[in-house]
Amino acid sequence: LPGFIGFRLDPLGLDGLFTMKTNGDARLSCKIFRGREPTELMTQTFRRIPGGRPFTVRWETGAAQEGQYALVCDGYFLDTNQRLGQTVRFFHRPTVR
Repeated sequence: LPGFIGFRLDPLGLDGLFTMKTNGDARLSCKIFRGREPTELMTQTFRRIPGGRPFTVRWETGAAQEGQYALVCDGYFLDTNQRLGQTVRFFHRPTVR
């Protein structure tokens, strides 16, 4: 699906920061899932993301266990209602402090 220009995953310490852009104004819902579990750990909703400008999904990793996770963003463009979506799979390892 067209729409996401790219993403940057910042190193996961106390927070996971996922920075992305869409190529048009959009409404999105982004969720974090652990492995194949059906229940999301976190949801962040963006009512209006300006196209071409970065936005950041922040996940407070707190007590998150080591393992496979997925960031799933779904939504639509505000001008055309065309669906867009992106899934980023990653491995989280807690930082010892």
